[in-house]
Amino acid sequence: MSERTTESADWCARCALRVRDLDPQLSDGEALDIARELSEFERTAKMEPEAAADFVHNEMGGPQLPRFERRIGNRADRTVISRFQ
Repeated sequence: MSERTTESADWCARCALRVRDLDPQLSDGEALDIARELSEFERTAKMEPEAAADFVHNEMGGPQLPRFERRIGNRADRTVISRFQ
């Protein structure tokens, strides 16, 4: 196994453990699948594995923030020009 593959496997294993800590109802396989997905995202892949799991848990576990929408004309018209996510 190459060093990068070993590092990736270690990262995923650590992340999966933290995912299981955060959601004990997940199976080991489900937690590992989530960890592998997080390792493929640029932002979370640059984080420590435990921090990546915490970040996603906090982002997905909190209330959905309303999206900002820019409108023109009468607000009752409800015509959306653009949506920012």
